[in-house]
Amino acid sequence: MGKHNDPYIKPFDLPLPQQYRGRTVANLHEALSGMSRVDPGGNVPNMVRNITHVMGTNIIPKDMELQLYSSEEPLFQQWYDNLSAEVRDRIRYTGLSVPSRKGLHLSYAKEGGKLGTLGIGTPSRSTIHEMEPYFEDLLSCNHVIVSESLEHHVKTPEARRTYRELHNPSTAFREQSAIESYNHALNGGEHVPIVSLNDEEIVDYIESIIKRQDSPASLSSETTPKETLSFESPFDQNGNLNGANIAIVDESIQRYFSCIRPREEGTLNFPLCVSCGAKGGYHVACTIKGKKFVIFSTTPNEEGAKKILDIVGESETISLSHQKVMGSGDSVATILSLSHIWDIPEYMHMHAKKNHPSDPKFIDVASMIFLSLLSRCSGEILFHSLGCDWRSVSHQAFEHLVETVAKKSLNQATLIWRNIAKPHTVQEPDWGINIAIWELG
Repeated sequence: MGKHNDPYIKPFDLPLPQQYRGRTVANLHEALSGMSRVDPGGNVPNMVRNITHVMGTNIIPKDMELQLYSSEEPLFQQWYDNLSAEVRDRIRYTGLSVPSRKGLHLSYAKEGGKLGTLGIGTPSRSTIHEMEPYFEDLLSCNHVIVSESLEHHVKTPEARRTYRELHNPSTAFREQSAIESYNHALNGGEHVPIVSLNDEEIVDYIESIIKRQDSPASLSSETTPKETLSFESPFDQNGNLNGANIAIVDESIQRYFSCIRPREEGTLNFPLCVSCGAKGGYHVACTIKGKKFVIFSTTPNEEGAKKILDIVGESETISLSHQKVMGSGDSVATILSLSHIWDIPEYMHMHAKKNHPSDPKFIDVASMIFLSLLSRCSGEILFHSLGCDWRSVSHQAFEHLVETVAKKSLNQATLIWRNIAKPHTVQEPDWGINIAIWELG
């Protein structure tokens, strides 16, 4: 629509491969298949494929089961049928009569050398009504990964006590998910959601909650100032800490927690993850003693990225020459989900050496660094992958990556674990990843 020089039109160069030129195709699906990869996509489907892939490794508890609900889309069904019997036997799959969503995603160059993704898709259909008959079955889960919140169905004391979601919402349901989370907290829900969003999405998410929290009078007041919410990197261009950015990030997290207050979980847990694209990303950790810490890690430098890819093995699918943002955020969200399945402190104990401190605080700090570093590694792998999930990484390579990250995390923790009340930094030298950690005021 519009004229060719319309500023709202973005041109994309999509050269059709030589062998397809002049060929007649029967439908749009066949045409797009000739010039692109066709994958079962979407935020949660990407995460599901990641989780089922690592279910074939030794780092996932063998008694972990997955309850899976999905529209019966042919590509998804083909993927599910090709899972190993060992993994498929641990999945309880239920097909839903919800129309499948189809989309086209195109990468393009943004200002500042960043990569963006243009998404064109059919409308997202709600699953709330379709999931109502199965909701009680979800109460036994550690957490439920959703694109659209199902907290509308939380109506019993047991549900308020046990139900917990991980939000990696699609654009269509981001505001709905945020508001449902706030309503759940108001109605006595004991678990805050586990949230994984990028630095732009999280601002919208928190603002949706603030609007829901505010009274109509305050919303209509012309004197009400707009709050400043930001999740900029704590590092400046020279790699030094930026105190102003840290202060705003702290205020943004505190504003979110003033609306949805984390409860004591009895274990180290991570209720919030914010990806900042090429700059890196944040995690917020809550300890058993009720303290909250913020950890940020940058993406690796070019040499570090090469070393990370060397661990998993470069191939036609994974290569330093590939650059694509799709799937990277879902990879980080998957690590966040797994962190609530793994006993990360116990995993740190397993890999600790005799010269490492045995103090629980040291193990907590090592666990925070582990989650942050593993998120950067998994995101970097997907950034350099043609696919949107981890299936191109062998089970053995993934296990080796996790073990390597654990050892590096323990070594880095020895340098700062005593002094993190205020912002402190370390650098992982092999990968060129800068890490900042501090206690939330």
